[in-house]
Amino acid sequence: MLELYPTGAVAMAHLHAHEHVWKRIEPELGHLFIEAVDTSAMDAFKRKLPSKLAPRTINHYLILIRAVLRFLWKRSRLKHVPYVPMESVPKAHVDWYTQQERDQRRDACRGCGVTKAKSPAFTGLLFSCAGRI
Repeated sequence: MLELYPTGAVAMAHLHAHEHVWKRIEPELGHLFIEAVDTSAMDAFKRKLPSKLAPRTINHYLILIRAVLRFLWKRSRLKHVPYVPMESVPKAHVDWYTQQERDQRRDACRGCGVTKAKSPAFTGLLFSCAGRI
């Protein structure tokens, strides 16, 4: 059997992250036949996780399990993919600059020789420059 391994530092780090997550999944679900992994097994797995884990961290485990189930379903090893109940994660608040703050940074940057421009590059330059003044 041919086994493929990722190459490069980023790919190896990604593989090691999945191995770390799998170490917690295997004791709880590894003894089950794949057909026996259903929503109730997923709920039992979630109850066994430490309570200190954040919902987003729990979802990392569930995403890996769901990916394995979908992989097996696409290769006709499963009749259907069981529902994997994900944790709700609050959306991060995006803190935008007010127009006054934007104008202050723009005015502070004028001393650097930056002229009026409308592009993402200008915005990056504007805020990096304003931080030095």
